[in-house]
Amino acid sequence: MKKLAAVLVLAVAVSAQAAKMTHVVGQEFPAVDTVDLLSGAKVNLKDTLAKKEVQGVVVFFTSYTCPVALAYEERINELAEKHKGKVPFIALNANANENGDQQTTHAKEKGLKFAVGIDKGSDAAKKIGASATPEFYLIGKDGKVVYHGPLDDSQDPQHIDKKLLASAIENHLAGKEIPADDREVQAFGCGIKFPK
Repeated sequence: MKKLAAVLVLAVAVSAQAAKMTHVVGQEFPAVDTVDLLSGAKVNLKDTLAKKEVQGVVVFFTSYTCPVALAYEERINELAEKHKGKVPFIALNANANENGDQQTTHAKEKGLKFAVGIDKGSDAAKKIGASATPEFYLIGKDGKVVYHGPLDDSQDPQHIDKKLLASAIENHLAGKEIPADDREVQAFGCGIKFPK
């Protein structure tokens, strides 16, 4: 019972952090120009989208201290691996209270299979209006956001009803429109700690 109460308190606290959603579907995603902490390679959103085989990119904001972001890492890894090449994933840490060295250590320990970079000054997060970790954006070849929201509808894998990002990617790759109700959904997680 105590465990359930603790989970509920955490869930309420976490969801309160992401109470305000910025509607961005149809808008151009801001520039991403960072270094993959795992490989040392340059990561540039525009250059990635320009690759012939790439049909879209998932950019998401993450944290190595947020329990919600941590709970999703295995599912993110699986989805990134499934769409490797056609839809690369780029994780950005925009938290002012977290650093690149610890993010690198965490990413290596967890075996993350996608690019992980730092959003310096929380620049991209501020420009797109991101507020939570994890918060996902599927970006089309034209650089515009076609999906914005959570990976799915439950932090607990046993209670997932909608695999929102996976469905959005499948629709996008098939040239189908993402259903309006699923195109932009409130993300939930820990609030991004912006610089003061």
